[in-house]
Amino acid sequence: MNSAVGLLLKKRPFLGFRGSTETGSASAPTLAPARGYPPAPLGEMPPRALNDAAAQIWVRRVVDTVNIILQGKLNATTLVTFASGADSTTFNDPRLSASSVILLMPTTSSAAGADGLGWYVAAQTNGSAIISHANSALTDRTYRVLIIG
Repeated sequence: MNSAVGLLLKKRPFLGFRGSTETGSASAPTLAPARGYPPAPLGEMPPRALNDAAAQIWVRRVVDTVNIILQGKLNATTLVTFASGADSTTFNDPRLSASSVILLMPTTSSAAGADGLGWYVAAQTNGSAIISHANSALTDRTYRVLIIG
């Protein structure tokens, strides 16, 4: 490491991606990354031809989508309300597959109470799942659903 860089590091720690800092000894520093992944680069190159311009638009859309996903915006949630007077609810969503993981988070006090406990996924196919639950007359057992896979 040249002396100018060494002086800068002594005065101020090196900031890497998303706030990571350089650690270790002066002779063998190591990079300690912050949690998560760095965002995709947004740098733009001028197009050389019309086909290049179309490709750059597509790449820009991919980069924007990846950055949104890295911010936790997966578009993988919806709501479901358990049927009243029944012991199961059929949940339909095109994002469901036979191997999807379905996680429920209660959004009402009825869903979080005793009438909302004891549910399980009894059957699951592409686009549909049957959730078995306690039979109750309550009509507001609503859950936020996370679908992964």
